[in-house]
Amino acid sequence: MIVIPTTFLWQSFDHPGDTMILGIKLGSNFVTKIDKFLSSWKSAEDPARGEYSFVIDTHGYPQLLLKRGNITLFRAGPWNGIKFIANPSPIPISDEFVFNSKEVYFQFGNQTSVLSRLTLSPLGLPQSFTWNDRTNDWVITDVGQFDQCENYAFCGPNTRCEMSRSPICACLDGFIPKSLADWNFSDWSDGCIRRTPLECSDKVGFLKYTGMKFPDTSSSWYDKSISLKECQGLCLKNCSCTAYANLDIRQGGSGCLIWFGDLIDTRRSTGDGQDLFVRMNASELGVPTKKRTFSKKLAGIVSSAIVAGIGMLMLGIIISMRKWNLRKKNHCEEREEDMELPIFDMSTIAHATDAFSNSNKLGEGGFGPVYKGILIGGQQIAVKRLSKSSGQGLDEFKNEVMLIAKLQHRSLVKLLGCCIHEDERMLIYEYMPNKSLDSFIFGANPSELIRLKFYKFY
Repeated sequence: MIVIPTTFLWQSFDHPGDTMILGIKLGSNFVTKIDKFLSSWKSAEDPARGEYSFVIDTHGYPQLLLKRGNITLFRAGPWNGIKFIANPSPIPISDEFVFNSKEVYFQFGNQTSVLSRLTLSPLGLPQSFTWNDRTNDWVITDVGQFDQCENYAFCGPNTRCEMSRSPICACLDGFIPKSLADWNFSDWSDGCIRRTPLECSDKVGFLKYTGMKFPDTSSSWYDKSISLKECQGLCLKNCSCTAYANLDIRQGGSGCLIWFGDLIDTRRSTGDGQDLFVRMNASELGVPTKKRTFSKKLAGIVSSAIVAGIGMLMLGIIISMRKWNLRKKNHCEEREEDMELPIFDMSTIAHATDAFSNSNKLGEGGFGPVYKGILIGGQQIAVKRLSKSSGQGLDEFKNEVMLIAKLQHRSLVKLLGCCIHEDERMLIYEYMPNKSLDSFIFGANPSELIRLKFYKFY
């Protein structure tokens, strides 16, 4: 008779490594103090813990984060009773999310007979795999490709990010850029501030935003039992409350989620967002607070228009002069930016090279290794991945790209594009199946009398 123990000293499902499969719980147990999260490998061949991790953040209302060390790179919206709000593929849409006084976790559902897994690559890219019975192998079905708006707090506080508009960052209504000069130069990191300070009185209301990915919930408060109307009342009574929303969208909506302070990492969703109610002064909502005589109102409008007109004129002059000086100062840098070459996404290159596996490695030079890759359309490429220890910075990389782009010739390897991702620098060439010219000049033994110096990439 086999006795199955009810308690365990150690089990692998408490330490999932870089892969999540059916049955693994991702989250925290508040009783045992065990945190279960995904952590990337150091490289495709080194299973030591890497830089990236997928974790459930339990501060405020729980949310799923992709982190690099202690830095948040991506944040999935909070659980809405069905899924994580505005959840980009391939992060799994789970049918089980548990959050109570003892634990919080989510896991793969069992609504499908397809065997699948989620893996966090050494480059921090979530990859979805399914098992192919015909080939007896795992097949990549999806690679996480986050757009700019998925970069955590890309537009700064009190903004909304929308990929369908230009520029993609905009202040929430009733807010203005904290630094107008930086904002006009597409530096949105400082975000926006309120046009007028928020009043702590009954002269406030709420502006409804639809189809939104909720702001960061790490500083939020929640109650699963109350209605949306009660949630609004609680927000009105608390002068620090800046927004509220339903916690659960099922059965017409229930629960309460309240934010305090700045609203961070908010975006217009691509179709699965929810309603967000942002607290505003009555004056920002167009609700009159006091009756005024016609003459005083007219005088106020005229004087305000004159002051605003003069201010905008002076601001326009200052911004124009600053732009002119910056263009003059950085003229050379702007020429470097105009490379007119395709820019490849890191996810595309990682997928093409099987996450830079050793089996695809063609060789290695002074500036780093070169890998063979196959794009989705079948085109073969060679990827020169610059070593972080090579000493070649962004300026040197741009110079090399510009030089090679100008030297396109039928006798030279064709440069197809480049890839810049954080501190990664890569050049993408056409793949040469017959190796490079030096192998025919020097043969297997390069110690010949002929000494020619020419450009080669591997």
